[in-house]
Amino acid sequence: MSKKVNNTKKAITSELEALKKIEHKNIVKYHGNFSTNNHLYIILEYCAGGSVSKLLKIIKKNESIIRQYVYQILEGLEYLHTHNIIHRDIKCANILIGKNGVCKLADFGGAKLIKEETNMYNTMQGTPNWMAPEVIKGQGVTRFCDIWSIGCTILEMYQGEPPYNDKKEAFGVFNAICKKKELPKIPEDMSDSLKDLVKKCLVFEPEKRANVYELKKHKFFSDNKSDNNNSNKIDISESSSINMDNTKV
Repeated sequence: MSKKVNNTKKAITSELEALKKIEHKNIVKYHGNFSTNNHLYIILEYCAGGSVSKLLKIIKKNESIIRQYVYQILEGLEYLHTHNIIHRDIKCANILIGKNGVCKLADFGGAKLIKEETNMYNTMQGTPNWMAPEVIKGQGVTRFCDIWSIGCTILEMYQGEPPYNDKKEAFGVFNAICKKKELPKIPEDMSDSLKDLVKKCLVFEPEKRANVYELKKHKFFSDNKSDNNNSNKIDISESSSINMDNTKV
C-alpha cells in the first residue's frame, strides 16, 4: 500500500471515528469500518426504503411529502451543525428512508469536522449539481454550503430531477454558476411558501443564506398542520434494498 493511500485511509478513518458518536433519529447510524487492500468499507444502519432518489416519481410535486422529508433532514442537519460537522454532499441519493418512513441523512464520506468556528476548508467535495458556488470556486467550505445543497435537494424532490439538469456534464454546471451566475430555475407551479424557502437557501453569498434554525421556522412547515397524518406517508416495502456499492469510499 502506498504512503499516500495509507495516509488518506488514516484521515478518513479518523473522521469516521468522530462520526461514530453521532446519535440522531434523522441520521443513519454509523457502526464501524474495515479495509481490504485499497478499499475502505463503511458499515451503516440498514434502511429498508432505500434512497429518496428512488422515490422521486412518487413524491414529485407532492408538497405534503416534501414538507415532511425536508423538515426531517433539517432536524438531522441541525444536529450535525450543532456538533460542528459539515455534510458537504446533501442530495436525494444520500437521504435514506427507514421502514417506518423516517428520513435519514447518509453518506458521510465527504463530511468534515470543523475544528474551529473560523476554520474554512478549501477542498472541493460534493456533486456538481448540488454544489455551492463558493465550493466550486475554492473559496472555502462552511455550514452554509449545506444550506445551498438543501435548496437544490428540494428542487430535486419537486421536479424529479436535479437542478442544472439541462447542462452538459460538470463543466456546464460550473460555468453556469461561476461565470454566468445562474441560480437554479424554480418551477412556476411551486407554492409561494416553498419558493420562498428555496430562495432563502439559494443565495450566492453564503453569509446571506438562512441557517438551519431559520429554515425550520419557515412558514412552509406550518402551512399544513395535517401533513403528519398517515394518509401523506409512503408505504415502504421491507423488500426494498440499498446498493451496497454506496458503502465503499
